[in-house]
Amino acid sequence: MARLIPPIDPNDIKVKSERDVVKTLLKQLPNDCVVYHSYPWLRLERGLYNSKNQTLRQGEADFLILWPEKGLLVLEVKGGEIRFEAGSRQWFSKDFYNKIHHIKDPFEQASNNLHMLVNIIDKSLN
Repeated sequence: MARLIPPIDPNDIKVKSERDVVKTLLKQLPNDCVVYHSYPWLRLERGLYNSKNQTLRQGEADFLILWPEKGLLVLEVKGGEIRFEAGSRQWFSKDFYNKIHHIKDPFEQASNNLHMLVNIIDKSLN
């Protein structure tokens, strides 16, 4: 069974879709895997025109999975009934009450988070 960080009871995760995913990941991944839930990150960014202007950029990945034999995987989880409209490249979710919500592109979110984390790791190693 994989290890969950933070070490909480998966039943305490409030978002059902994330709770279901973490239970499945912990059950099916090998013991040497580490699953980070709701992984926050910060990155210092310098101003484009003035290097003295610095800001912190923050983000959060629903799941960050470290598998020593395979690598790193970032997962974004969406709940409800998901719909993608290819023509407009828009994503939507229908909730329990049949209300439709515009949602962020999960692939773009995961990709952005992965690239930020790789940059953070790369800078910390150099």
